[in-house]
Amino acid sequence: MQYQPDDQASTTGAPPLSSDPGRPDASSTVTRRTTLAERLAWTPRQRRGMAVVLAFVLGVLTWRAIRNPSHITDPQPVRPSRFDELADRLNPNTATWQELAAIPSLGEKRAKAIVEHRLDWMSRHPGQLPYGELLDLAAVSGIGGTMLEQIRPHLIFPAPTTTQAAR
Repeated sequence: MQYQPDDQASTTGAPPLSSDPGRPDASSTVTRRTTLAERLAWTPRQRRGMAVVLAFVLGVLTWRAIRNPSHITDPQPVRPSRFDELADRLNPNTATWQELAAIPSLGEKRAKAIVEHRLDWMSRHPGQLPYGELLDLAAVSGIGGTMLEQIRPHLIFPAPTTTQAAR
């Protein structure tokens, strides 16, 4: 006789052979089907491992929160402490060509032309600023009325002094 699985009936009518003489025949044992929830359940060892991992992560997060506390005032101040460090507008008299090139639609070529014109102006007119107002940028090659309107919100000009007003 050959061994046959429990779900197949013997063609000879004899019970299937048992591999272990001390065990009862497979036909006498009750087959229990496991549900999906039972098959997906974690073993106690897996649960302990997950508890250790979660405890470690919680410990690291707690340690970081203690070491780097952050406090946000309520309500927020109208003028933040580092407000003056933010440069949202550029002065074309002092900005580098890289800073000017970051202005939308200006580009690297026009930014270099602005700096070149500025250096040329300052060599011919020492002590004077080349760009006192937006229209002064029209002297730069490649910058016209439309370009001036596009870059206007990104530029700031110094307040006119008495020497610049006489110009």
